[in-house]
Amino acid sequence: MYCNIAFHSKFLQTCTHCAFHLYRYVLLKNMHVLLYSHDIVCFLSAVNDNTNSRVVWWSFFESLVLVAMTLGQVFYLKRFFEVRRVV
Repeated sequence: MYCNIAFHSKFLQTCTHCAFHLYRYVLLKNMHVLLYSHDIVCFLSAVNDNTNSRVVWWSFFESLVLVAMTLGQVFYLKRFFEVRRVV
C-alpha cells in the first residue's frame, strides 16, 4: 500500500508538472498569437489611415478642379454670348 501511495504521489507531481508546462505552452502560444494579431491590427490601421489621407487629398484636389472648370466655363460662355458691335 505504501508503494501505491508513493506511486500516486509521484504520478500527481508528474501530472502537475506536465500540466504546468502544457499550460505555459498554451499561454505562450496564445500570447504569440495575440502579439501577432496586434501587429496585424497596427499594420492595417496604418494602411487605413494612409488610405483615408489619400482620399481626403484626392477629394480636395477634385474640388479644386471642379471649381476651376466651373469658372472656365462661365468665362467662356460669357465671352461667347458677348454682343459685338460692328463699327
